[in-house]
Amino acid sequence: VVVGAGQMSALAVKHLRGRGVATVRVLNRSVERARALAERTSSEHGPLDHLPEAIAEADLVVSATGAAGTVIPKSAEPVHFRHIGQ
Repeated sequence: VVVGAGQMSALAVKHLRGRGVATVRVLNRSVERARALAERTSSEHGPLDHLPEAIAEADLVVSATGAAGTVIPKSAEPVHFRHIGQ
């Protein structure tokens, strides 16, 4: 799962696909921006309110947004969630 649809998210998707990740799902506040990135990268897309379900199904979550506040609420984090690079 890649949260965000800007340049850093596009770069994350590019590298995930380049490493052979078969399924990448782009979630964003703007579904249109998520759709545009997903179409350019042969990925899935969806709205940000699908985040808890997407996280529950994901092996990896990359959050690359310009949001000032918390994007991934603590309640959506699985027990095995590990933060990197904060």
